[in-house]
Amino acid sequence: MLRFENSEAGRLRFRWFLRSLSRSYSNLQTLHVHHANYRSLSPDWGRPLRQPCYLELILDSHSAPHLRSLCLDAPEARIVTSNNFPFVYLREINLKSSAIGIAEFLTLLGLSPAVEVVAACILHTPDGSDHGNAVLTLANLKHLDISYECDQEGQISCPLEELDLPALEWLYFNVVDNHWRWGPPSPPTHGPQMRSLIYRSRPPLKVLRIHGFSIPAADVMHCIPFLPDLSCLDIEHVGNGDDWNGIVHVLTRPIPPSDANLPGYMCPQLNEIIFGQEKHADPDLVVKMILSRMPAGSYKPFRVTVLSCWERDMLAHPKIQDCIENGLKFEGRVDRVDKWGKSE
Repeated sequence: MLRFENSEAGRLRFRWFLRSLSRSYSNLQTLHVHHANYRSLSPDWGRPLRQPCYLELILDSHSAPHLRSLCLDAPEARIVTSNNFPFVYLREINLKSSAIGIAEFLTLLGLSPAVEVVAACILHTPDGSDHGNAVLTLANLKHLDISYECDQEGQISCPLEELDLPALEWLYFNVVDNHWRWGPPSPPTHGPQMRSLIYRSRPPLKVLRIHGFSIPAADVMHCIPFLPDLSCLDIEHVGNGDDWNGIVHVLTRPIPPSDANLPGYMCPQLNEIIFGQEKHADPDLVVKMILSRMPAGSYKPFRVTVLSCWERDMLAHPKIQDCIENGLKFEGRVDRVDKWGKSE
């Protein structure tokens, strides 16, 4: 791990390290660059995400050719790839604390054919959506964690449309908007085209988490049949005019009996569901979904969070009480209590 301070001496030491990287670190496998006085990026409303960039980590065919893990935890630094020599050993890339433009991000991924774990914060750039029609296939990528920064017009730079990820098991994407000073705006109603990624890749996805923007409920409903291995579905917002009922119905509705080996419902491995609170979910439909996924008389760990349903009403349902005894953990909307002890 390389730690440096935000001082002239710290920057000089860092530049010395970069100059020596190509000569003295041929066996380096893990590189973690950390700013000693830096706080990790977070949705701190009103604080700009972009940081001054005056240190470059240049990666080429001579710099740490056996590097397996790269973590850049310093907003003052950025990665520069100086040629098209691939990093064939690189398995992990973490740029969550050092925002990167989408073009640079895709270039780095294209030079990392064996990468398995990627975490990054993507900056919006004016030409961020102009990458041609080429689709980048990453056959080994299993874990993808991406945050996006909206620009002041709410535009999002999203690389999902550019990727083919046939081995993907874990996908989390989140939109961070730091241009609003007095509090978060309504979540954007446009965002990554998840359907195109799922249709193209048909990944063995196990965990899907979508936060920070309003994804159309239809997108989720159309993707669910292509995710038979899904174990966790976590969605914070659905689109304007949508509610949770369509998604709940898809997770309840039996599949037509076209094959004796098919399960009786979508996503048979699903054991955790999390839906946000801003849209309506019919409690009766939620109960029906839970009952359809918990066979009577058998124990099955199952965690359900539907924040638009009153928790006290759901827990009072006699059939839900039976499910709780058989492994269900339900969380819903609860009363807020003010400082005088009254419910709001």
